[in-house]
Amino acid sequence: MKMSKAYKGNIRVQYNEVKEPKVVQIRSSRDAYMEFRSYYGADIHHKEAFLIMFMNQANHIICIDTDTVGTINQTTVEIASILRKALAIGCKSMIIAHNHPSGNKTPSEADRRMTKKLKEACALLEISILDHVICTADEYYSFADNGERSLS
Repeated sequence: MKMSKAYKGNIRVQYNEVKEPKVVQIRSSRDAYMEFRSYYGADIHHKEAFLIMFMNQANHIICIDTDTVGTINQTTVEIASILRKALAIGCKSMIIAHNHPSGNKTPSEADRRMTKKLKEACALLEISILDHVICTADEYYSFADNGERSLS
């Protein structure tokens, strides 16, 4: 009996560094930005990435996770994936974030629509979205601090 490989090619294995959060409890949008900024590191300038800070009832960070990485000016959001992770780890609240490599912290209408859609999906599972932070290398925009309707 002659055996042959069904698959020929290269296998790529990637290991991501796990970064432990420095702030135990998030008390402000600035605390959230500092955690996200640390998590992005030098990659904040390259491609948009959508991050989620999963927290417990007392706003203690359970973990920060990268949902998606996109291109220089956009990324998609996988709502089902976010909800699966939130349920699996017992998350009660979250802060979401994405970066703008351009350095412009102003949210787009697409950012607002996605925030509203994710907030509505999370509400069905009694999970709160406390804020959406747009990160740049030097500053941030907080939906909560600016009274964005898509968050309320």
